[in-house]
Amino acid sequence: MKALLIFAHPDDESFSCAGKIIQIKSAGGEIVSVCATNGDAGEVGSPAICTKDELGKVREEECQDAAKILGISKIHFLGYKDGQLNQTSGKELEEKITEILEQFSPDEIYTFGPDGYTNHPDHKAISLAATNAFRKYSRHAICSLFYTVNPESNLEKLSGSKNEYTSFGKVHGVSDKKLIKLDISREFDRKVKALMCHKTQNKDFERFITSGNLIDLNFEYYQKYQ
Repeated sequence: MKALLIFAHPDDESFSCAGKIIQIKSAGGEIVSVCATNGDAGEVGSPAICTKDELGKVREEECQDAAKILGISKIHFLGYKDGQLNQTSGKELEEKITEILEQFSPDEIYTFGPDGYTNHPDHKAISLAATNAFRKYSRHAICSLFYTVNPESNLEKLSGSKNEYTSFGKVHGVSDKKLIKLDISREFDRKVKALMCHKTQNKDFERFITSGNLIDLNFEYYQKYQ
């Protein structure tokens, strides 16, 4: 089985679907990743471990380190500007993804849902491009598309509502009845190790771990595109 991950930033796959990646690899599958940007608009670490000018290169290296832990065999860095993915040509991005699909011929694709998980404009842009590329590819190939999503039950525990407000706006939870709930308890330690490779983004990692006080981090949630 071959799986293609399509995300915007170097740590997106580790946060959203690391457990699933490990399971696919453990079952003998092959995983390739697409990373649209090098994440150079992100944090430089707290305390700083590099300069802003160095950040893009450092984050690519962090992504490669995490890939080794997760079992990702190749990463396609597309070189788009971090924070401006939604301002680029959607057709161009879609075409680049389609080209990789044709070369790799995956059985499954993983990306963000239409809301970008956190309503991040880059996440939403990559989701749309990946979905459009999948639609084109699936006309002549057998393939499934899965979105990584937030269940309503988790948002209720985190914010007291089925919706949550992030720095990018309102995030709508997805009904638990529509989701695939994946147990990653056996893979969780390796997921944490992969996340720890992203040292420049240690604040996000700390927030992720702290959220475990309210929600069970031993599960990942997916929605199959219909």
